Amino acid sequence: MKINKAELQKALEIVKPALATKEMIEQSTSFAFIENRVVTYNDETSISHPVPDMKLTGAVKAEKLYGFLSKSSTKEIGIQIKDGVIKLVSGSAKAGLAVQSEIRLPLDEEIGTKGKWKTLPDNFRDALKFTFPNCSSDMTSPILTCVNIPKDGRIEATNRSRLALYQIETLPIPGFLLPGSTARELVKYKVIEVARGKGWVHFRTKEDTIISCRSFEGKFIDTSELYKCDGVQVTFPKGIKEIIQRAQVFSKADHTEDEWIELAFSKDKLTIQCESGTDWFTESVKCDYKDADMTFRVVPSFLMHILDTSSTAIKSERVLKFEGENWTYLTALENIKSEE
Repeated sequence: MKINKAELQKALEIVKPALATKEMIEQSTSFAFIENRVVTYNDETSISHPVPDMKLTGAVKAEKLYGFLSKSSTKEIGIQIKDGVIKLVSGSAKAGLAVQSEIRLPLDEEIGTKGKWKTLPDNFRDALKFTFPNCSSDMTSPILTCVNIPKDGRIEATNRSRLALYQIETLPIPGFLLPGSTARELVKYKVIEVARGKGWVHFRTKEDTIISCRSFEGKFIDTSELYKCDGVQVTFPKGIKEIIQRAQVFSKADHTEDEWIELAFSKDKLTIQCESGTDWFTESVKCDYKDADMTFRVVPSFLMHILDTSSTAIKSERVLKFEGENWTYLTALENIKSEE
């Protein structure tokens, strides 16, 4: 048989994020082909996508299959399956890969149970993007490494020094906790539907990509009192976004949510600084600020998103609070000095 190389490669790219880096679970570093779909599974996430012309049932090592396709220049790939080997032909190039005909991934046991597909609120993905960068990475408090997604749509995340809330419409399924590391991958997909499983939550895109995510068991902390803060208004100066963009060059990290810049307000001045290894950046700008000195850290791309809709914040005794039409963000102030 022959298959369109671009379509197959695209399908593999879609499911790659759920490949395991090491094969702790058998076939978790393989692409599994089942009933005209390709599936990956790493115990935390499973992703599947249609491959209608791929008449294959079995698991193939992901690295070599994807590597062959990505280096091939032909529009079509010839495929033959015989004696436990898949033969790939691209022009004059040929390759053979072992196929495990028995799928050993625990797909039925783990993610086989699904409720009915139901439509997600349109801004669910926006809410997830807004909240997940504020999850904690401290596994001594595992609840805080998750995004809280309750049925009432008050989606929030906190690491105790930052708290982000985004209000959406009521969810069509019971609430759940989604690990922040899973949310980081899920926001890359334009999911439109959701279904509940046993210990798993399933999402689907218009293209019929299915992303199954293991949910976390537990009860999120009560944050209601934290949003009640009054104080003085802080206005960010014009040109602040351009300075943040320059600072971002020096704040790069493997994951966006691990990047940071520091903002230090003093009388009539705002200083933005950051560092990455031995590299560093600092820049100051005049601003209309008269209150006690304050400093806080924030993910630069996150602050840019906030400043698109709000250039002011409320400074209370220990917290700086930003607020928009359907969102609230609080960050702890790292130091406050009395005016001299």
